[in-house]
Amino acid sequence: MASFALQSLFTIEYKVKPLNFDGIVEFISIHEGKVENYSNPNDPRVAGERIVHLKQEFCGIEDNISYILSSAVHSGLEVCTAVAHKINPVSVNEEEWVEETFVKK
Repeated sequence: MASFALQSLFTIEYKVKPLNFDGIVEFISIHEGKVENYSNPNDPRVAGERIVHLKQEFCGIEDNISYILSSAVHSGLEVCTAVAHKINPVSVNEEEWVEETFVKK
C-alpha cells in the first residue's frame, strides 16, 4: 500500500494461511543501504562496470526503527531511509481458519 500524500511512504502486509503446515513461520527483513546499478560486461545494452552513486554515511537503530543516511557521490544530496515493523500476532491454539478470518472453535 502506498501513500498519496507522501509518495515515498509505503507498507507491505503479509498474511499467512497454513494449509498443511504446523511449524514456525519466520519473516526476515533486511534494510540494505548498498545501492548500485545493474551492470554486465557481457551485455552491450547495459553498463559494463559497476558504478556506485550513493555512499552510506550513517546506519543506526533507534526505538526499533532502522535508519540509513546516504549521500550522492557527485552532488552530495542526502537521502535517509527508515524501516519499522508492526507485528499483530494471532494465537492459533484454539482458532481455525475460515474464509480468511480467524474464528473461535
